Amino acid sequence: MASSFASVLGRLWLPACAAIGALVACSDGLSYPAPYQGLFYSGAANPNAPRNPQDEGGIPRNDAGSDGSAACGDNTQLGQEIRRILVDGAAPALDGGALAPGTYVLSEYVTYTGETDAGGEDAGPDPLAGAARFTLTVSGNTYTFVGSRGAAGALPADTVTSASFTTAGNVLTELSVCPVPGVNATYAYDSDGDTIVIVFAGVHEIYKRR
Repeated sequence: MASSFASVLGRLWLPACAAIGALVACSDGLSYPAPYQGLFYSGAANPNAPRNPQDEGGIPRNDAGSDGSAACGDNTQLGQEIRRILVDGAAPALDGGALAPGTYVLSEYVTYTGETDAGGEDAGPDPLAGAARFTLTVSGNTYTFVGSRGAAGALPADTVTSASFTTAGNVLTELSVCPVPGVNATYAYDSDGDTIVIVFAGVHEIYKRR
């Protein structure tokens, strides 16, 4: 991956991300429509609790299938639950790149703390026990996600969402197709043909080609 996810994303993190206690306020500096904002963090006592996107009138990407999202495409889940980890240091920047057609699974789920401890070691597992499980299928200028985010050991049922996308630099712009059409969102990303990294609500979702 070019320059190990090189140059821009590190500048997007706020100083507040340096404190683990402030992780709920971290952002990747890009835009999320209402159904995406804070999807990983609910703002409740348990920041990993799945939020109810119907409260925001948006895509139920973490809702347990009440929207009939199975109609959005193949709902085969090839991945497994991946627990979020915290990694010391600034978030690496991303270079963009072409999203190669194929099937990918979530292999790492990472938040960068912005700080470096004296021993230079990674911060370790997420004390808030966040987790996710996703399969991503890319075809032409569309992709489909099957999966969910939530608390480790208690992920909600997988849902299926699909969208068309465009890229410019290291910015991935999607326009939702199903289950709710016409919702725009942008993400910082990187792709080298075998690995896709998408920054969703401040968390690096790292997908490996199957």
